[in-house]
Amino acid sequence: MKQKILMMAATVAALMMLTMGSVNAQSGARIKASVPFDFAAGDTKLKAGDYLVTRIARNAFLLRSADLKRSVVIQAPIAIEQRPEGSPARLVFKRYGSENFLAQVWSDASDEGRQVYSSKSEDRLAKQGKKNNETARLVEVLAHTK
Repeated sequence: MKQKILMMAATVAALMMLTMGSVNAQSGARIKASVPFDFAAGDTKLKAGDYLVTRIARNAFLLRSADLKRSVVIQAPIAIEQRPEGSPARLVFKRYGSENFLAQVWSDASDEGRQVYSSKSEDRLAKQGKKNNETARLVEVLAHTK
């Protein structure tokens, strides 16, 4: 009985180590970007400035101001099709009038980008734009690997 319990515990420990290795391989990509305008990431409003973006899980990023005063975890569950080889890391924003919303994160460490969930504010502006036959403008901010 003791031997079965020890074997089971060893198996569970081995599976946990394999899982953690997989998570670590997917996370950790870091980029730095200088965003020249105020913007929203999810429901959080952020000021123009330098930001560090760290992948903390397959579908999530930590966005942190360089002065460490502001940070937000953003969900980015949707994979975006592959980009051409050699494309730089970048953040993509949707601009509605003078309001900017983080929409995509692309890093050097992956061939695919990640689409960020839109916020209620962005959805409201997009709906207003459709009524007026206006669409969001995409704005790309180049980043570099940190």
